[in-house]
Amino acid sequence: MAALIIHASKEAESTRALFTSPVIAVAKARGLVKAGWLVHITDGAGRVIHPETFDQLLKFDNQI
Repeated sequence: MAALIIHASKEAESTRALFTSPVIAVAKARGLVKAGWLVHITDGAGRVIHPETFDQLLKFDNQI
């Protein structure tokens, strides 16, 4: 799996974090969303994944 980058912002603060595990990246991103952050994840291909579609990162076959 390629690297996944979580992008999060809240008020005047922003952060990015790099993960190689989709399970950990989605768990961290969902925690940030629950804490009130605006969050999206980018994958190695440059695709932007928003919270409503985080589950697509957890599929075993992303080609479907």
